[in-house]
Amino acid sequence: MKKLKLITIELLLLILTAMAFLGFYKKEEYRVRNLIPEYKQGMNYTDQRLITMTVSDEIKETLIYDAEGNLVEEEKEGIDYTEENGYKRVEVKVNDDSILTEENYEKVKNIVLNRLNGLGIGEYTVELDKATGQIKIRLQETDNTDMWAYYLNQSGKLEITDAETGEVLLDESHIKDVGLLYGSNLDENGQNVSYIYLQIAFDKDGTAKLDELSKVYIATTEEVENEDGEKEETTTEKKVAIYLNGTNMGSTVITNIIYNDAVALCVGSATDNDEYTEQSENATNIVKILRSGTFPIEYTIKDEEIEAYSSKLDIKFKYYEIAVLILTLALYIVLIIRFKERGLITGNLLVGFLAATIIMLRLTNVVMTNTAIIGIALAVIIDYMFLIQILKSKGNFNEMLIKHFLNWTPTYIITVIIAFSKMTAISSFGMALIWGAMIIYIYNLIFTKSLIDFLKEIKNEKK
Repeated sequence: MKKLKLITIELLLLILTAMAFLGFYKKEEYRVRNLIPEYKQGMNYTDQRLITMTVSDEIKETLIYDAEGNLVEEEKEGIDYTEENGYKRVEVKVNDDSILTEENYEKVKNIVLNRLNGLGIGEYTVELDKATGQIKIRLQETDNTDMWAYYLNQSGKLEITDAETGEVLLDESHIKDVGLLYGSNLDENGQNVSYIYLQIAFDKDGTAKLDELSKVYIATTEEVENEDGEKEETTTEKKVAIYLNGTNMGSTVITNIIYNDAVALCVGSATDNDEYTEQSENATNIVKILRSGTFPIEYTIKDEEIEAYSSKLDIKFKYYEIAVLILTLALYIVLIIRFKERGLITGNLLVGFLAATIIMLRLTNVVMTNTAIIGIALAVIIDYMFLIQILKSKGNFNEMLIKHFLNWTPTYIITVIIAFSKMTAISSFGMALIWGAMIIYIYNLIFTKSLIDFLKEIKNEKK
């Protein structure tokens, strides 16, 4: 009976190990499917997107000066504006040489980092060439990468201009804060339409300027006499044009966009929940871009997918996985050397623990990174230390398990905190160790306790 109990425990451990490393398959029509999900792999083990930001050398405009140094406002037909005729052409770049400094390159890099964090991107690398200002951003290739690339490419600029002359009246340099407003109304068909507004609050100078503009860019009505000598009212509107990230948001009198001393711009509308959710996410990302700041330098941006050779990456990941297995087997050997027969029997628990942890991480979609693998290895070591404690002591199993938990509680608290980090490399370590810790105590209560009780019974019989 006792041998049957031992065989049952060892068989369960063997099945658990096989499920983790070989899979658990179910036959379906025309195929068999592994019920254990694949690892959710991190950036190091998947295709990547390379976004290259290069300082723009585009020409904004070409100015012509006459022999006396006066600017030619308008070119006239019949005149050849050449140096032979005393004219000088000066090309004006979008980036003046004076602003191409290391300080401004660093500013752009910091804005990029703010945007990456604001967009909730967990894994990325950012490299800055301080000599040229070129910035290379590497992202994991996912369903969201196109969206991330799009928002990284936004200028972060807001301009309120005179709709006729194009004169910039107010810009993003006076923004104090940005938020969202929500509203709804019935359209002409009686259908409810939800609206999303970008609410832009300005600093003291910006608010004063906004107040000044609200007295000029308005609709005015005056009474005029028509051709028949009759008097009629005529409304004239002096409008502003609003540009957001270089896109014209429309023209209107400024009183139409002022709400609670701030500018409110409609950036989305929807009639169903799915569309509303999409528009709301887009509006939220616009807020994050505006809050991140504006590039002091104009850049040209190119993004390209980098084929990461999946088979090569799979092999690389397997190496790390095998390294953790080798660590586990090495600790198994140490148990055998130290505790002989008891070490041989209980060592299987260590391999089974690793298998249980792997299955849990795959089921819970923990992102597998190099640091996550370190977290798994640390969990194996913590479990090994508990087995050592159990094999050396004659105390009560439950009390020792509680004591072990209390000894490691400070570590677990720190782990829980870092698991909520926005950086995937940090959070994946925390998540791997959290799940490993939970399994330590559940697994040991189920398997280790049964096996230790069995060994005690054998020992008592020999006495």
